[in-house]
Amino acid sequence: MLDEFRRRAAERYHKVKKRDEEWILRINLPWVQTMLWLLFAILVVLEFVDVVSTLAALNFPTIFSELNPIAAGLFQLKFLGFLLALTLKYAPLIPIGYGVFLREPQARSAQVRAVKIGTLVVLVTANIIYIAIATNNLSYLARLVA
Repeated sequence: MLDEFRRRAAERYHKVKKRDEEWILRINLPWVQTMLWLLFAILVVLEFVDVVSTLAALNFPTIFSELNPIAAGLFQLKFLGFLLALTLKYAPLIPIGYGVFLREPQARSAQVRAVKIGTLVVLVTANIIYIAIATNNLSYLARLVA
């Protein structure tokens, strides 16, 4: 009975694996790659806007306080803390960039496409978050300057 269960489970596994690979191989990879490049560039710009707006707001220490407790602690360390904060902010771009710049060899096409789809989901999510952060920072900075 246990052997029969294992055999059916193995058959089901291989059937699902083949179906998933066929689905992922039908994805229009040039379109995905174009979206990856675009979203990656937007993410870099949004992170830059976040850093620049935070730097500008730090010039108003009496009315501005950093809400991120990690960044606030690092900013108290002056220049060295700021460099560490920048490193921590831009470090996630390394694995995201890996997914963007990964080439597709024929032998591992399905696996590479899975990584690219995962990277696309991460980029969409990160861009949504950073659009909210950048919009909030810029509106707050506009109120400080006005």
